[in-house]
Amino acid sequence: MSVDNSSQAQQRLERPAGCFAMLRSMFNTLFALFWTAWCTSWAILKQYVSGDTTVVRRATVDWWARGLVRLWPMHLEVKGKENIPQDEPCVYVCNHQSYADIVALVMTLPMSAGFLAKKELARVPFLSGSMRHSGHVFIDRFSRDRAVEVLREAAVQVKGGKSVIVFPEGTRSADGRLLPFRTGAFRLAKQAGVPLVPIGLSGTQAILPKDAWCVRGGKVRVSIGTALSAQQVESMELRALVAYAREQVAQLSGCSSR
Repeated sequence: MSVDNSSQAQQRLERPAGCFAMLRSMFNTLFALFWTAWCTSWAILKQYVSGDTTVVRRATVDWWARGLVRLWPMHLEVKGKENIPQDEPCVYVCNHQSYADIVALVMTLPMSAGFLAKKELARVPFLSGSMRHSGHVFIDRFSRDRAVEVLREAAVQVKGGKSVIVFPEGTRSADGRLLPFRTGAFRLAKQAGVPLVPIGLSGTQAILPKDAWCVRGGKVRVSIGTALSAQQVESMELRALVAYAREQVAQLSGCSSR
């Protein structure tokens, strides 16, 4: 009988804890939506009034991402930041498990870096406006001709000094395993003649899994690998470059590459 009573008492303790966790995750989700809408609206208006084209990008780092990291909370651990090329643009390639990846990368990488994002995000209220004003590039994953054109445009921007972040898997992994890499990011690095930097993310899937809407706090590790120089990128055959980068991202993230 004492064992049964102990078990019932434990269940009573666990039930409120589980309810609290659910309420907290729902609050995190609602706050993320509200915070995104407020930050982007305010930043776009201020940029329009002031004429300062850096307002939206600075607000993305100083207000939007920093606010989400603190409230969720997301505990960031960054390794290899010294591997980021100094005073030259580059193409970053990273595994993709969650929308929380974006927050982690915004907090980690130089403010001038933009995302090569799927065009579906261009239809998301508030977020699309912020991304356009920040100079991020939208790509159509289902139209080869349009994708090639966008890559040419992006290469011009990168040559002009703007780094680009690409998720070469093309979508979020549902089970944490690394998906096959598409070639767009690597063609972009070759066309622009810039270094390629592999990045591995771990922990973001626990914060916001694919197809889930409740946000939970957690620890995220961002591991930045050794950059391939522009000369190395140029000299490697495309297929070999993709395979090498995928293996590096798998090691840095701890994801299975099979």
